[in-house]
Amino acid sequence: MPASNKPKAHFTSRVLSWLGCLLGTAFVLLFVTFAFGGREEPPPVSVPTIALGVMLLGYTLAWWRDWLGGLVSLAAFAAFYAWGFVSSGRLIGGPIFPICFLPGALCLLAAWLRGTSRASQLEASLQL
Repeated sequence: MPASNKPKAHFTSRVLSWLGCLLGTAFVLLFVTFAFGGREEPPPVSVPTIALGVMLLGYTLAWWRDWLGGLVSLAAFAAFYAWGFVSSGRLIGGPIFPICFLPGALCLLAAWLRGTSRASQLEASLQL
């Protein structure tokens, strides 16, 4: 990567990271509100509930480690959809579930951009 693109790549990775974290936080607040709002008892424990909980944990982890939060949330998202497909024979619908992959994907993309920027900086420093 040319020297002029280094600050741009770093800026882009920071913007993607913040977008992923803020969107993930919005999803955490939305799901917690739906899960506990107006109920006396928590939702029943099941595989989809656990997968959603792990996905929300991944969104939270992304605030500290983009790559780890992205991986955890996307793996849980895949498990949630796989369980839904296996149990009903069709993909889970609704407007919110298809976009739940965005925070994890944005965080992974930010971590990848940051990693490629560091690799190019190392490569440039090793060349004389």
